[in-house]
Amino acid sequence: MMNPFFSLIIPMYNASKSIEATLLSIDKAVLKSFVSMQVIVVDDGSNDDSSSVVTSFKPESSMTIECHFKENGGISSARNMGLSHAKGEWIMFCDADDTLHESVIIHHLPDLIEYRYDVIKFSVDFNHDPRFVHRDERLSKETLIQNYIKYRHEGVLTFVWSTFIQHQLIKNHKIRFDERIKVGAEDNAFLMDVMSVSNTWKLSSFIGIHYTQTSGSIMNAFRAHRYQAISIMFEHELLLMDHIDVDLSIIHHRVWWFVRAIYKQIFHKKQNLKYQEKCQRFEEVMDYHGISMEMIDALFIKHALRQPHKIIEWMCILRCLNLRRSA
Repeated sequence: MMNPFFSLIIPMYNASKSIEATLLSIDKAVLKSFVSMQVIVVDDGSNDDSSSVVTSFKPESSMTIECHFKENGGISSARNMGLSHAKGEWIMFCDADDTLHESVIIHHLPDLIEYRYDVIKFSVDFNHDPRFVHRDERLSKETLIQNYIKYRHEGVLTFVWSTFIQHQLIKNHKIRFDERIKVGAEDNAFLMDVMSVSNTWKLSSFIGIHYTQTSGSIMNAFRAHRYQAISIMFEHELLLMDHIDVDLSIIHHRVWWFVRAIYKQIFHKKQNLKYQEKCQRFEEVMDYHGISMEMIDALFIKHALRQPHKIIEWMCILRCLNLRRSA
């Protein structure tokens, strides 16, 4: 039997109320495009009847559905299990509460059949807000280097569930999700690894997925150790920027973003740590990445002039770095 054209990986945890709608949307997309699809659902230790909902689903299309169960280990390990079972020529991802547009496959089929690109990234309806909408364009490494900050801000290297990725690329370079990241920023790290070994991407203006994030979801909730996920993600970003040889000013720009993101997480009002403990955590992360105050001095002045209302927060950041430098 020939391998399917697509393998779509869905990590699932206690999604009994939403997974059926997700599978139904995939079924409609497959019916409309007449392609072969392997749907791989990985149940990451659910304690509801999510798996039963999946196994009882009867597709109208020819897509096959597999449901694999594992002990709870986080979204990265669940997606990696899915990749280990994938047989398709193209890899897709979807969360267990998202829905695909019924035309997302057929709209991109000409490029997919001809393998014109290593990755095709389409646009997203984010909580009924088309927030991550790209313009149609070809993206090479040279283009990325020239417009790196722009593409980072536009979410190009964010969210795997709005991408088609050539499976051979993933297999050749043994790309996997970083399992040190249980949830949050694992998409970024994975896509940065993909970008570092790929040559051509296509950005598509077609809104191909409706992403749902409820107010009580784990992605919306404050997590005390999110700063660790951001730190690990930044490792992958530094490797990418080194690989594509971006300008030093771009590296400094991303360092400044990273320092502020880490500070925001560690010094969050819900972070149950004493002030000195927060300073110590902040110092440990800065030391781990070798970040010095000299790297952000100029950017601090530039951004402080643009956003004076944040000057108190940024002065606190500099104070922490100054204390670290003088220690």
